Amino acid sequence: MADFSALRSYLDNCATRGVGSKDNERVPVPPMRDGVGWHEFCLGFDEAQGNIGGYFEDATSKDDEGSSNIEYGQKSPTSEKNTSINNTPGWKLNLPERGNIPSVALLLQMDQVMTRRVLAHQIRWIEEDWNMTNARGSWIYALLARLSKPLHREDAAMLRRLLKKLCRLRNAVEQDIVSVVNVLIVIVGRYFEQAPYDELFKTKNS
Repeated sequence: MADFSALRSYLDNCATRGVGSKDNERVPVPPMRDGVGWHEFCLGFDEAQGNIGGYFEDATSKDDEGSSNIEYGQKSPTSEKNTSINNTPGWKLNLPERGNIPSVALLLQMDQVMTRRVLAHQIRWIEEDWNMTNARGSWIYALLARLSKPLHREDAAMLRRLLKKLCRLRNAVEQDIVSVVNVLIVIVGRYFEQAPYDELFKTKNS
């Protein structure tokens, strides 16, 4: 957990220096409630295709507070809010084939409301049995590094659900993903205090 704690400290230091602030260029992102958009934004179209319906029925809802939809490199504050001439959302322009990586600048432009919302999307996807991949694990790890302590009651319940799902996944994923799952289990269980050490390993064989 030393590496995880060091990452949290590093992010705090970068935030203090203004990284991710509104004074800097920011990456355009989907509306917070747009689960379809965030799936594609984080992991790319191939991973996210076919996700319409059910949990994503609120995808066209308006932004919650704290969402950042500022076109990267855009200088005029009076622009069409990240929409190109052909009405393609700004976050889709030049979207990497496999989605965006959770860079320091991107993480720090997210406030806690957005961090919790995007983490909730990630948890819901694995609860709905989307494959755990290195990319998905990286996003969950990065969002956990941005999640403030002490936890809100709702956040604690959300992490407890994540922990239970990860413990079930541990014996079901490919061998090269086991380490990813184990790291997340330790972070959620120990760092965020959602399970005692012995419970983590009792759950392993259940």
